[in-house]
Amino acid sequence: MISPLLWLGLTAGASGQSNSIDIKSPVCKTISLPYLIGEVALSLGNQQVIEKMMPCFLRLWEEQIPSVGSTNIELSNTFVSVMEENPQAFFSAVAAEPKVFSQWLHYLPKVSFTSAQSPACALEAKRKQLIYLLQNANVVGKTEQELRKSVVARLSTMPSNKNCP
Repeated sequence: MISPLLWLGLTAGASGQSNSIDIKSPVCKTISLPYLIGEVALSLGNQQVIEKMMPCFLRLWEEQIPSVGSTNIELSNTFVSVMEENPQAFFSAVAAEPKVFSQWLHYLPKVSFTSAQSPACALEAKRKQLIYLLQNANVVGKTEQELRKSVVARLSTMPSNKNCP
């Protein structure tokens, strides 16, 4: 079975249209989230893929607030993955949506760092890894650098698990 996202790309390429995602199209729906997340994961942080997908992810996140349900957990974990794979692309994308970024940052501990998602020590290791990665990431742009610093600050102020190595 061909994914809707791949079909969109194939048909757009065949008609000479751009492969970018129209965030108002039916593809940018919660039901398509697994395909969209898979596309980003398979790209291994490709700048163009992230630039095409992030507006959709941000819109989907905004539609879900103030829920802390499974969709927001998936979206937040996707944001964290994109941030790890390509910090510049992530912070450039969220710079265009400061309200959504602020909402996500507020909910980050509840949706991406809860022991219901993963063992507590694995989450602690992930938190420390993100802090290190972001502190050493080369991010260009004043706004993007400020957003990076705010994520590092948020991660740094989250309670650490003293029982983990």
